[in-house]
Amino acid sequence: MQIRKFRGVDVRATLDAVREELGEDALILETRRSASGGFVEISAVIEIDEPASGKYSPGKYASYETSSPKGHSPKGHSPGGSYNAGLQSGSYGSQYISEEDGTSHVLRELRGLKDFLSVISVRDETQGGKNFLRLEQEMDKSGIDRSFIHDVLIRTITRAAEAGDGTDIDTLRSRLKSAVLGEITTKNPISDSGQTVMALVGPTGVGKTTTLAKLASIMALKKKKKVALLTMDTFRIAAVDQLRRYADIIGVPVSVAETPEEVQRLLREYKDKDLILIDTAGRGRGDTEQMQKLHALSELDVKVKFNLVLSVNTRDAYLYDTVRRFGGVNIDSITFTKLDESPEFGPILNTVLYSGKPLAFFTDGQRVPEDIEAASSKRLESLFLLN
Repeated sequence: MQIRKFRGVDVRATLDAVREELGEDALILETRRSASGGFVEISAVIEIDEPASGKYSPGKYASYETSSPKGHSPKGHSPGGSYNAGLQSGSYGSQYISEEDGTSHVLRELRGLKDFLSVISVRDETQGGKNFLRLEQEMDKSGIDRSFIHDVLIRTITRAAEAGDGTDIDTLRSRLKSAVLGEITTKNPISDSGQTVMALVGPTGVGKTTTLAKLASIMALKKKKKVALLTMDTFRIAAVDQLRRYADIIGVPVSVAETPEEVQRLLREYKDKDLILIDTAGRGRGDTEQMQKLHALSELDVKVKFNLVLSVNTRDAYLYDTVRRFGGVNIDSITFTKLDESPEFGPILNTVLYSGKPLAFFTDGQRVPEDIEAASSKRLESLFLLN
C-alpha cells in the first residue's frame, strides 16, 4: 500500500488529478489547505476492489444489531449488520484482503475510519467547515443517525466542490435537502379507484384506533367514499366501544371479527365498499398467537395492505425491533403518530433508512379528523430542519 499526496489550486482540480492518477476507486484519506492558503493537498490511496454501492443501504446506519423474521429481509437491507459491527469485529471488508498481506490490518482500519477522517478534514476548511458544522448541528438536533449525518454531509460538500458550486450555506443546504429527501419515499396506500382493504398494525398504545377513525372520517365525510370498519381488537372492550362511537358519528358500519375467517366473511359482505379499514390489537414481544393471526390475514383471498403505525416518541432500537417483528406480513407503508409529543423527528428518517418502506401518514394530535396528514416532502423538510 502506498499513500499518494496530490496538490492543486482548489479541491476540484486536485480531485481531478487524483482520479486521473488513481482512478475512480481511490480512497481519500485527508483533504487540507496549506497554512498560507495557496493550495489544496489531498492524501489518497487505491482501495481494494469492492462491489459497487448505489443508493444508501438502509441498514448501514442502524447501530442496533438486528435479526430478520424468518424468510424476510427489509428492502435493500440485511438487518444482521450494523454500521459499527465491521470495525468492532475487525472483519470489515476482510473478504477482499488476504491475511498474508501485511497491509490488511491497515486497510481494514482505513475503511472503518475513512468517514471520520473525512469529517475532520472537511471541518478544517475555512468556509466549508463552518457550514459543515452548522448543518451537522441542525441535523443532530433532529435526532438523525450520526453515521448518516456524516456520510451525507461529506458527500454533499464533496459534490458541491466537484461541481464548482461553492460551499456557501444556501448551496449546501439545497444539495443536502435533495440528498436526504432522496432517501425517503412516500405513498398513499388508499387507492382512488377500486377497493382498498388496509389493516393498521403496530405496538400497543401508538394510536392505531384513533388513526383509523381519522382516515375513515376523511374518506367518508370529505371524499364521499363508501367506508366500512372492522376490528380484531377483542382484547380491549374499550377499544371496540371507542370504534363503534366513531362509526356512529361518521355514519359507517362497523363489525367485530375474532378470526381471519370472520374477516374473510365480512370482506365478502362489504364487497361494495371503497375502503375497508381493519383495527388490530397491539402486539408485544413474544405475542406469537396474535402475530399468527396477522399472517393468516395476509393470506386471505382479498389483498390486505398492512400499514405499520409507530410513535415518533420512541427509541430507535425499539423502532427497529418493531419493524423486524412485523416484517413477516410484508408491511406496505408506515404511519408515524404523536408528532406533537416529540421534540425530535430523526427517528422517522432512521426508521425509513432501516426498513426501506415508504411513509404514508403523520398524526399530531387527538382531534378527529383534523390531526392527520399525508406524508410529503414539504413536511419532511420542516421536520428535519432542512428549510
